[in-house]
Amino acid sequence: MQTMIDASEATQKAVDMLMATLAEFAKKNKKLLAELRIIPLPKFVELAGRNQMADFDKLNICSQAILLLEQFYAHFKFKRARYAVDPVQRIKLLREDCPNKEDILFHSEIIKVFAELRDVHTQYGLPRPYRASVAFLPFFVEYFHDDKGIKHYLVSEILDGFNPDPTEGFKSYTEVTAFNGVPIDLAIDILAQQIPGGNEATRTIRGTMRLTVRSLSTCVPPDAHIAYIEYLAPRIDGKMELRTIAVPWYVGIGFGFGDLKAVAKKTSTNSVCGPLADLARVKSLLWKHSELDHASQPVVANSFELTLPEIFEVHHSVEAEPAENPELLDEHLSWSKRLGGKKRRFGYVRIKSFATEDAGPIRDEFFNILQWFNENQFATEGLILDVRSNPGGSIQDAEGILQFLTPAPITPALFHYPNSHAVQSALAAAKDPQDGKISNKLSNSLDFIKSQFADWTDGLAVGVGSGTPITEGRRITSVKDANNVGQLYQGPITLLIDAASYSATDIFSGGFQDHGIGPIIGADDNTGGGGAKLWKHEADVEQLAPALGMGIETLPQGATFTTAICRSSRVLGNSMEPVEDVGVKCDLRHKLTYVDRVLGSKDLLAFAMKTLDKLPSHRLQIENCERKAKGLRVTVKASTNVERLVFLVDGVPQFVAQLKAIKPTAKQLRDDLGMINRSFTAPSEAISKKTHEVELQGFARCRVLRNGQKNTDSKLELVASSRFHLPRAKKQQ
Repeated sequence: MQTMIDASEATQKAVDMLMATLAEFAKKNKKLLAELRIIPLPKFVELAGRNQMADFDKLNICSQAILLLEQFYAHFKFKRARYAVDPVQRIKLLREDCPNKEDILFHSEIIKVFAELRDVHTQYGLPRPYRASVAFLPFFVEYFHDDKGIKHYLVSEILDGFNPDPTEGFKSYTEVTAFNGVPIDLAIDILAQQIPGGNEATRTIRGTMRLTVRSLSTCVPPDAHIAYIEYLAPRIDGKMELRTIAVPWYVGIGFGFGDLKAVAKKTSTNSVCGPLADLARVKSLLWKHSELDHASQPVVANSFELTLPEIFEVHHSVEAEPAENPELLDEHLSWSKRLGGKKRRFGYVRIKSFATEDAGPIRDEFFNILQWFNENQFATEGLILDVRSNPGGSIQDAEGILQFLTPAPITPALFHYPNSHAVQSALAAAKDPQDGKISNKLSNSLDFIKSQFADWTDGLAVGVGSGTPITEGRRITSVKDANNVGQLYQGPITLLIDAASYSATDIFSGGFQDHGIGPIIGADDNTGGGGAKLWKHEADVEQLAPALGMGIETLPQGATFTTAICRSSRVLGNSMEPVEDVGVKCDLRHKLTYVDRVLGSKDLLAFAMKTLDKLPSHRLQIENCERKAKGLRVTVKASTNVERLVFLVDGVPQFVAQLKAIKPTAKQLRDDLGMINRSFTAPSEAISKKTHEVELQGFARCRVLRNGQKNTDSKLELVASSRFHLPRAKKQQ
């Protein structure tokens, strides 16, 4: 007979220890943790039941949902055709039945309607006390693949003090085989069908994440107050046996970011997955307490002082070994060993999120990280950029950092509003100059409309009657802002993604691929598939009310909606392809292994380094520019595999210089990576006293292109770029 263990006492002990730990952090940052408390799930359900919603409030929610979908949802016609659903009709039927629905059933129905759209951007946010509350079990589960490609599920994080099995059979890296009596694969598949997500990989990874941590901002509490977890435990004779623990659910109130306070204040650039942002917050509170200190002090990573440690994680293979025993097979395996050892020169940068309160700091921090890599030659063999599980944030920051990684000019993604009556009215209001005195509310509403719609007022579809579902595309990130700095890192690059890379991260990954920056390696087949700008009902939609009317109202008791207001499309070789649902498909696939789960992605990083080894490396640097009588004397340092230089003056190509192949000496290869100094004189007619910037673009002919594809046509590829800002010419006396 299978062993059954009651984990109630162990769970309560772990929760008590957690609250004691969080109380210590609350002393340092009362604003961050002041409202936190943890109660058993039955007590939370009782608390939620005390504050029943009036029928007219439910009717209001239904009316606002219909208005939102018909007038503001950018993917409405696309989703209705793709999934054969009619969310508006379902909500109209629910509206008729409101008086007969208990609150929890009403909320559940609204959630189901929005889940059928399979869009994490467009969801119903439950009212208080669900909002910003999270139901959780004291452990987290993740999957890996064995040699045959079969998935297995491991306990990856466990709450301090949670030790329910007297023989210590339930701990980190324990394999879970069933959940509530259902085989774990099937249990996650059933859960995944209830979760928004436009592709299988997204639903699977989010179903796994939701197994033991559920944001009540966007889903109702678990039906059962106790979860039964079946797992493999070692016996005395060394063999494995099945055991089951009965674990009570608890609810953390104030744990989540259900109101999306964690994302940028400037919502016009915002694209974030709320549930993933919630999960990141909860994981910090439950298992990574040190991250709570990040907001108050900078963190030194490998001698680089990170000012945004909640955003970036930085490593390189040159770093010293840690004091811990390097033979230990745990998370303390040094990053130097993970990245190939001291003899290799690989850099690693993880971008955990693109969400900050203001636009700009992420770009600045990433610029400084790459400068630090360059100055110390820490990543001369390649850079591994990791955006796995990045929930998104600022679109402008995400697109703005692409220019640092490629010599090619960046073409930002296009965005399209729904071609609805509300949007056409907003466009008309954005163009209409206001004469005379108007109220502050109307003035603020018009200012908001102009900030959101000004770039879309010209060249649009001809009214709603045209039948065009979306407006013409415009850019959120201007071409100028996307190219105002240029390439900074010139080595080979690979990008790591998974199906939890979402929102602005989808757009970043699409830009990375569209511009051929490097191969994308997927822990899953694709990114999450969230290609849109997001609006919140209370922060954005309500601002339209004074100018447009249309029955826009405030939602009751803190309930909210989020919606994909602007649909993105890709550019260049993938022009007009959507990101929504399909995501960005990886170029190479690496299924996460047991070693990846236990040793911090060791096999994945080895695969990435092997990929980088196959890519060509090029260098090009303007050492100096001097104005001469005959023109501009330019000193260039270039790797010997650069065959052609194109000179641009203030962005305009002026002339081309062909380079002869020069075999570097052994010392040059060792000291300068095979780079040779060369000097040229730019013709005087190309240079004027007003000349401000000189750019050199280097071209090379390689068998393998920068994106990892074979160069079947043997064409020259743009491989490196360098810019030099000239001082203004002095005025003659």
